Amino acid sequence: MTIRDYQASFTDTSSGSTTTVFGAAGTYIAPNSYDTSPLSSSLTELTAADTTLAGNSNTYRDFGGGDPLWLVINWTTAVNTLTSVKMQLITSATSDLATPTVMYDFGAVVIASLVKGFRQIARLPRSTAWLQWIGLQAVTVGSTGTTGAYVGFLCKDVDAVDFGAASGFSIK
Repeated sequence: MTIRDYQASFTDTSSGSTTTVFGAAGTYIAPNSYDTSPLSSSLTELTAADTTLAGNSNTYRDFGGGDPLWLVINWTTAVNTLTSVKMQLITSATSDLATPTVMYDFGAVVIASLVKGFRQIARLPRSTAWLQWIGLQAVTVGSTGTTGAYVGFLCKDVDAVDFGAASGFSIK
């Protein structure tokens, strides 16, 4: 079972839990980004009150080491009119994700494949290039699209079956 925190979702949870990818060809950054917090010194147990900062600092992020983290993109509405969509996991030093570094690129996927239920899954790469902010962007090519939506998130494990379940079942 996949358990995920909605804060690690790139989807705009305030507008129906999906992010749309349509309009003129271009680059669309998902509305939510993940703040990995600034790198800094950490508290130690040198004092009884545990308030002294250590001289050592956490100097790098490693999302690909140890247990894997996964990027999952579930397409909830088919894409039309466009030629292709390329989904990219990006990282940036600023919250607006300006001048991002691409950490994972799914490559261009033709819209015939981007139907409701299509799922893209990737393990986060082990790298010292991670910056404070992590985001997701869609690079679209082709004519102006009028449909297309996805849910994108980071998680610790991935369900073996397609997302969504039949109605009428409850979890107890």
